[in-house]
Amino acid sequence: MPPPPPPSSCPPTTAAPTTAAASGPVVNVTSPPLAGCPGGIATGRIMDNGVGVQYAYLTVYSASNPNVSVRSGSTDADGRFRIVNIPLGTYKLRIMLPGYQVVQWWPGKADHASAGTFTFTAIGEEKVLDDQALPHGGITGHITTATGGPSTDTQVVLYSTDGARLTSVAVDADGGYTFGFLAPGTYKLSVERWPGFNPTQYVHGRTSLADADPITVALGAPTVVDEQLLATGEITGVVTDQGQPVANVLVEARLVNGTGVMAVYTDADGRYRLNLLPGQYKLRLQVYWDQLEQWWPDSDDEAGAQTITVTAGGSVVADAQARPSVTVWGNLFQDNSEAAYGATVELTEVTTGRTYRTTAYGQWQLPVRPGTYTARFEWNGQVQWYHRATTAGDARQFVVGTGDPVFLEETFLGAASILVSATDARTGAKVDSFCAILNGTSNGQRCTNTGVAEFEVGAGVYSVTVDDGVHVIGTIDNIRVAAGDRVTRSVALTAGGSIEFTAVDAGTGAPIANACLASKLVDRAPEPGPSYGGFACTDDEGRYTFERITPDRYQFFAPVYDDVHGAQWVGPRGGVGSQDEAKVFTVREGVVTKVTVRFDKRGSISGKVTDRATGQPIFGAYANIAGMQAGGIVGSTDTDGAYTLDGLGPYAWKLSFWHPDYAGQWSGAVAERSAATTVKVRVGATTTYNLPMRKGTLVTGVVTSAPGTQQNWLLVTVLNARTHDFRSYIEVNADGTYRGWVLGPQKVHLSLEGSVDGVRGHVWWRDGKTFAGADTLAVPRTGTVTANFTFNP
Repeated sequence: MPPPPPPSSCPPTTAAPTTAAASGPVVNVTSPPLAGCPGGIATGRIMDNGVGVQYAYLTVYSASNPNVSVRSGSTDADGRFRIVNIPLGTYKLRIMLPGYQVVQWWPGKADHASAGTFTFTAIGEEKVLDDQALPHGGITGHITTATGGPSTDTQVVLYSTDGARLTSVAVDADGGYTFGFLAPGTYKLSVERWPGFNPTQYVHGRTSLADADPITVALGAPTVVDEQLLATGEITGVVTDQGQPVANVLVEARLVNGTGVMAVYTDADGRYRLNLLPGQYKLRLQVYWDQLEQWWPDSDDEAGAQTITVTAGGSVVADAQARPSVTVWGNLFQDNSEAAYGATVELTEVTTGRTYRTTAYGQWQLPVRPGTYTARFEWNGQVQWYHRATTAGDARQFVVGTGDPVFLEETFLGAASILVSATDARTGAKVDSFCAILNGTSNGQRCTNTGVAEFEVGAGVYSVTVDDGVHVIGTIDNIRVAAGDRVTRSVALTAGGSIEFTAVDAGTGAPIANACLASKLVDRAPEPGPSYGGFACTDDEGRYTFERITPDRYQFFAPVYDDVHGAQWVGPRGGVGSQDEAKVFTVREGVVTKVTVRFDKRGSISGKVTDRATGQPIFGAYANIAGMQAGGIVGSTDTDGAYTLDGLGPYAWKLSFWHPDYAGQWSGAVAERSAATTVKVRVGATTTYNLPMRKGTLVTGVVTSAPGTQQNWLLVTVLNARTHDFRSYIEVNADGTYRGWVLGPQKVHLSLEGSVDGVRGHVWWRDGKTFAGADTLAVPRTGTVTANFTFNP
């Protein structure tokens, strides 16, 4: 009579390591007998060139299912194994050789399908499953210190060429190591030292895995790879707080021009030591009780940190004093004296502009550095500043010293209401169904079917976006409300047109996926507000439909991202390389405009941008086609001034160049697009075009806002007055002044966008609210021209 099956309480499987597991001994050389779980016994010896293989890991698998394992074990120092209590049945044996990079199946097979089977029909039955390691390769070598002696306390790590960490091995007392069982292929190696924190080195003498030399392994004798450690230096120091050492401070050394980071914690005496490769570093410190970082020697941010140069064999002392921090805390209430649960609290240091942020649950607290601050509170769409101010300009400043915590208590002013409605701009008919969003707040979205959306807000200035899913999205700006107000505003929504975009190969007519279309207004410059066409790309069928486009006249730029075809301006009969030659399309209300783009194959342009006066390369200049906005093709110059514009159709292109310290200019170093030099692109080739860049004429001015208000951020954009081409971005300084470069002679429009007291706005010079009201500024060939703004959004 056959023996009874094992009881159901017997564990059916034993977990086996994956091929990416780290090397090392498996504790249970044999599977110990389990009471009540009888079965067969598998024994044997795994050999390699007459030597037993230690630490081979063996797993017994179902003969019919390669995903089901039942028992496992590993070989001892002589390569022997014994696996007991294998349930009765038919099986196959998988053998993972040390390091887990070579796997074979008994007897000497490469996979489960070709492996031999063995069957247990009686309890205690024993099968001898000896096997020889299949042919393999390996890596061996020695690791030496920078002075030539053996490097102990070191491990060598094996990687695949795609960066996956495979396994590791410790060196012996002579610095030797061996990866004995590797499949033929290409690998990379790193060397890591311990104890403590030491820089990782990659073979041969590299500091990153990407730069490591590939190591080729073939069948047979192991590949010999020796490595000498690079010489290092160190940064040491002690961190104190009011003269007392501070333990457990995280100290990070960050490469100034790189991504490497080494970190240690201070010991009980506040001391630390960082072993580093030669280079320039900045130190970041994080005191364990403090949420605030600091940078050596005494800065809150990396920009203010000093650079430490580490040399081979050198030692730099960098002691640090923990910077003081003080807790600001408070209570925040609704106007009915209940807690303002979930409100946002922002504390801004007046001098530096640094902002600290938290969420209040009635009570709140924030650690900050000593300084002078303002506090901003937001809850359910209500925004105000300490103390009971509705604008940043009216906020009360308070001083945080180095002593006791600072307490603030604030109650939101009485709520106000904004009621939003919408009409059809052409017919005047009421729009009943739409959604409105209160911009710049967390007050969310209000949707309605009754024609009115209502927001409860605090005193302040707001803007609302309205979308009914049919018309072009509308915006209502500068809605000013005081506590208790009930303000009604309406927006007239414009019915849009549609653009049906189809992309095909110019030769075959086959559809092209990932071809895109960017719209450019013909008769006026873009400004904040409704959609003027946007930017989108085709699906697998080569199609995309733009909905709800503002009726107007457009030209289209069409880039494509398939590594085959090239970009174009959409011309009357095919692609062209200049907007001057592009076809003009008119989008009308309720009408579908069809735009079929036939794409030719691609080429590229590359070259260098230099200073015309000095001949030196210009780093960070932008070479672009179709402007800096969405849809344009842009390439920036490297430290040698080199740039590349890839994916261009085979046309005569006009290129635009810009850098913050130079005037925007066209190829040929000219101000106007019409006078630009064309650069011919050929399929499959790279055309060279170099530009000696001109400085231009200085444009300067002052932006003035109402007394008592705070200018948060402001940006001037320079556009050619005739073609509306982008010429420059100029940031406005904290004092309201700005200065930038424009190439003359040409006439330009200046667009100013930004935020004052948290309220966003936009104006055209001089103070025109729309493009139609903009004045033209004449920029001469040389000298300085001044254009001042008044900006009160």
